[in-house]
Amino acid sequence: MESLSDSVTKIDRLLQSARQRLNTLDTSSKKTVTTEVANIRSSLQDSSVKIQHATSQMKSYLSWLENVAKPETTVDVAPQISWLGRSLDGIVASLDEAQASADRALKCTTEYTYRVLDVGQEVEAQSDLLNKCQSQAKGMASQAEISLSFSEEILKQTQAKVGAKEDEIWTKTREASEKRSRKTQLEREILQKTILASVGIFAAPLTAGASLGLVAAGAGVASYKGLRVMDLKDEINTLRFRVSTLNSGISQGQQAIASLEKEKCDLQALVSQYQSDILTRKSKHQGYQKQISEANHVQGEIVTLKGVAESTTSNIKDVNCELQKIKEGLDEYSSLIQAKSIDVSTSEAPVDRIAGVIGIRSVSTKIRRAKEFKKQKEVIQQVSETLEKVNREVPLLLSSQETTFLDIKPWNTTIVPTLEINNKIP
Repeated sequence: MESLSDSVTKIDRLLQSARQRLNTLDTSSKKTVTTEVANIRSSLQDSSVKIQHATSQMKSYLSWLENVAKPETTVDVAPQISWLGRSLDGIVASLDEAQASADRALKCTTEYTYRVLDVGQEVEAQSDLLNKCQSQAKGMASQAEISLSFSEEILKQTQAKVGAKEDEIWTKTREASEKRSRKTQLEREILQKTILASVGIFAAPLTAGASLGLVAAGAGVASYKGLRVMDLKDEINTLRFRVSTLNSGISQGQQAIASLEKEKCDLQALVSQYQSDILTRKSKHQGYQKQISEANHVQGEIVTLKGVAESTTSNIKDVNCELQKIKEGLDEYSSLIQAKSIDVSTSEAPVDRIAGVIGIRSVSTKIRRAKEFKKQKEVIQQVSETLEKVNREVPLLLSSQETTFLDIKPWNTTIVPTLEINNKIP
């Protein structure tokens, strides 16, 4: 029983340790993920401010070009293209920072998932052990109850035997008392008859005028007040025989009573032993019942921990899903901007710029210059449209209000951007 109790106590300690580990994991993971989500938000806000600034500058520049006469021959767009390339690099850098934070948050939740699964498996293992302990405790409690019932039944039977022996002793004692009473009466009667016989014998020689020979002849039939002496002697002998029989009966009764008393003492000793056994079995049965109650309490803890682990795992899946969406969105936007950055870099035409600077006015150069200008202008317009699209969709990445661990707050546009406000398009 002690070993079983120790097992249940050990299981309870392990479960308390599992609960503490879950609490620690929950706290640390929430802190880490919340920090990384805040970093994502900050990076996205920074990129949004940079996008808004770049878009505003490009619109202003494109609007200015509309008012310039023949800009394809008079305006060199190269400085603006360079500026746009640097701006796009800054935006991509902010998005890369957001991606790095998303990767760290995903790594954290993945590790957390594995650790929670480990705790869940440990709890499941302890649940199996507890089930065995419960089964063992119930089996031992059932056996103890059966043994207790058997001992109580044996005790009842033994107590009944003790009662029967007491009744038998009382009967034998009463019979012995009656025999003693009869013996006393018989002894008294013997004494009386002995006295009468003695009086008759001494009275015979005193008869008046009888000769000595007649007295001798009638000695055997001497009488006193009509009683023959021989008859008295016979009665006395009969009475003595009856007294002897009573003595024998009394002696046998005493022996029987002594034997019954011994049997009664033996039965009473058995009663005491059975009563002690019953107390021991009751104590064991109560101990098993207590262990079953403790095991049931621990089973309740297991159910609670399983629920926490399952709920936490489900929440982690939700978090991973949200983070994955964020990462995919960041990948998409970063790829779009990087593609436009490549378009910007390939749209630069250093030869044409040099030709324009030195004043070459060949027709072919002018035509090519016009084409390059048109292409660069289109690139600026496309970049502006792409950035506007990204700027509309970026805030939606953190719009969920139901994601566990993500301390979502309304999009805050008051955060000071890392972009230099004076960094205007040339």
